[in-house]
Order: sequence, then structure tokens, then C-alpha cells
Amino acid sequence: MASKILVEFLGDKKFKNSEFVAGIVANLVLLYIINSVMSWDISFIADSFRDITPLLNAVVGASLAANALFMVYRKQWFGPSCRLS
Repeated sequence: MASKILVEFLGDKKFKNSEFVAGIVANLVLLYIINSVMSWDISFIADSFRDITPLLNAVVGASLAANALFMVYRKQWFGPSCRLS
């Protein structure tokens, strides 16, 4: 049921490149914050944050890549083989 609603929503929405550019800019800001927050000496950021920094970089990097890919190639969200149902 939920996947059908999501398919209908994505099928009706006409994405614009400006939305993907905004996503890329937001992800670049997140990358900057993630990689420089330890040098800001904020009291509630623990030293263990360094342990998850590579994971956060990978997640934000994947989002950057997806937004860039959607900006360049959209062909109905990669053809009929990639359906949500």
C-alpha cells in the first residue's frame, strides 16, 4: 500500500534541476561541518565522533553522487527495471 502511494507520488512529481543543486549544496555544507566539527572545541561533541566520521562521509557522499546522477540522467528514474512496487 505504501509503495503504491510512493510510486504515484514520484510519478506525478516533475523534479527540477534546482532541487538537485540545492541537495548538492546542502550535502557539501554537511560534509564541511562533519569534517571540521572536532576542531571547533564544542563541549558536547565527544571524541568518539571521530569513529563515525568516515561512515557519515560515506552516507553524505552517496547522497551527493545520487543528486549529481539525477541531475544528469533521469530517464524515468533509470527505466522500468527499477520500480518501487
